[in-house]
Order: sequence, then C-alpha cells, then structure tokens
Amino acid sequence: MTDASTVAAAHSIAACSSKQHNNIEEWLFRRASGLGQSRRIPVNDSVFADLLKALAQETRLKIFKLLTQTSEEGLPAGVIAASVDALPTLTSFHLKELMRVGLVTKQISGRHSIYRTDLRTMARIEAYVSSHFAYSIASGSVVASKPEKVE
Repeated sequence: MTDASTVAAAHSIAACSSKQHNNIEEWLFRRASGLGQSRRIPVNDSVFADLLKALAQETRLKIFKLLTQTSEEGLPAGVIAASVDALPTLTSFHLKELMRVGLVTKQISGRHSIYRTDLRTMARIEAYVSSHFAYSIASGSVVASKPEKVE
C-alpha cells in the first residue's frame, strides 16, 4: 500500500529543519507501524551502506524491484523464483538477505511464505536520501547549502 501522504512527507524532508526532520521520521514510523510492519530499522550511514550492498547483487535487485511493483498482498517465494528466473534455493537465499537488511518482510500464510516490501524501511531510506544529499530528488534541482564535514 503506497500512501501518497507518506511519500509527500518523505519528499519534504529536504526542506525541513533538523527538529522538523525528527518529527517527520517519527510520523513515518508511526504511519508504517500501522501497516503491520514488525521492526524499526534506523537508517544511518552504516545501515544505508548495507542496504546498497544488498541491492548491488543483480538477482536481489530483480527480486526487490518485483516486490516493489506488486500489490500490498506480496508474493509467494515460488512465484518470485519463477519471475526472476532463479532456482528456489537461490531465491530463498536472496530473500533472507533482503529481510536481514530490512527491505523485505515475510508472513507465513498456511503452507506458503509471502514476501513484500517493508514500506517503513522504504520511507526511512527516502527520508535519509532526501535529508543527506544536496540534490533535491523531487524537483530535480540542486539545493544551495553549506557543505558539512564528512566523517
């Protein structure tokens, strides 16, 4: 379920002060918590690097793209494997890695495991990118700002 207000809030973070940024992050967490997500993944430099590493593998990227393009009901592992043309065991390995970094959630439904994108983590990633990079994704323009010291 993609909520337009969640996306709009994440896009506006680049223009917010740090106090407002924290309030919006909390709002995003509360909003996503209502969507049945199970854990909070704070996005910092280390976590963001881990997310990028997970998506740097081609099959995982295909799986993630497939799940982001499906409805909120998610997909069973067998359908995912067939869709990305991968063996079920390999697909399972990649799904576990995507779950480890918080990009995907799993729900048991009878005899099937249903996988879907973790919308809360997606919103936090978008907030992280919007607030830490000078480039405004929403407008496609460069935001004039004083460079910060990079640690």
